[in-house]
Amino acid sequence: CMEAAGVVTGIDSDTYAPRDALTRAQAASTIAALINSANQLERSGVDLRSLPEAPDTRFVDVAPDSPHADAIARLNEAGIIEGYVDARYEPQGRVSRAQMASIIDRTYKYLTGDALPGGSDQFTDDDESVHEDSINAVAEADIMRGAGGLQFNPSRSVSRGQMAAFMAPPMIR
Repeated sequence: CMEAAGVVTGIDSDTYAPRDALTRAQAASTIAALINSANQLERSGVDLRSLPEAPDTRFVDVAPDSPHADAIARLNEAGIIEGYVDARYEPQGRVSRAQMASIIDRTYKYLTGDALPGGSDQFTDDDESVHEDSINAVAEADIMRGAGGLQFNPSRSVSRGQMAAFMAPPMIR
């Protein structure tokens, strides 16, 4: 479904690699594609925001000719993704479940202008995390689920397959 909507792409013409860890660069391109696709599919009466144009990437470790450079720059300009204090983005770094929750939460807020409904504290392993409010919001919105019991596994890496699954609920919303 997400491939047909133009949100996700394979690692080559016939392989998606759903079990591979999602990189920060891939996450940026996927989120940018989600925003573009949502705007193209927007129904009457819905006013979604497009991504802003952005100067070249501000991150020292993102090559200007990278296929992800434009998405990274535009999402950073929109306040959806962030880098590190030393001007790095770590495009090949993995995305944790906690980071993914914040990215989805910020994407929804940016795209619609509305916040996801706040959620109660659903997990015991995200206390004092900077991502806790976003984790609770995406759990309440049934975009991301816990890992069993009262656990979210915030530091666990997100796979490419999970990323595709996480994109469908925001598109439907």
